[in-house]
Amino acid sequence: HTLPQDEEVYGVTSLDDELFVLRDKDKEQVEVYNTTTTTTRELYSLVRRLSLPGVEGVGLWDMTSCKHYRCLYISDYSVKCVHRLELNGKITIWPVSYKPYGLSVTPQFTVLATCSSKLLELTTEGKQLREINLQSDIVHPLHATQLSNGQFVVSHGVGKDPVQRVCIVD
Repeated sequence: HTLPQDEEVYGVTSLDDELFVLRDKDKEQVEVYNTTTTTTRELYSLVRRLSLPGVEGVGLWDMTSCKHYRCLYISDYSVKCVHRLELNGKITIWPVSYKPYGLSVTPQFTVLATCSSKLLELTTEGKQLREINLQSDIVHPLHATQLSNGQFVVSHGVGKDPVQRVCIVD
């Protein structure tokens, strides 16, 4: 299946029977598609759009979801924050100390934000649990996820960076 072509896609995630797509940063919306066939809906049809009121969109970078708390998290590097979007439309803004890019949810349901030279682990209320400094040869980290053994997988490197790879960090 292919979703309708539109603007660039900046983030995708799924939760329950829905697929969430963060597209054109100027629209300040998340598209929601169904992932099951019903008698009234075709598979992967657009169900609704979740608005992000007050979000300027220019720095939206990535998105992830949490099945435990049933919400979405969207990184915004332009204003250094993470937006927590509940499925009922309520938005909470978590300011962070660094520009967040990639986001993931840990096995403990905390949020892991990948920043320019470090990882930030945030509680479900947006409080910083810890800051993990990355070694100096990890340049332009884009995304990280935590493994069940506590280590982190970090992807880094863009454009003409001399090294573009995936690293395990403990």
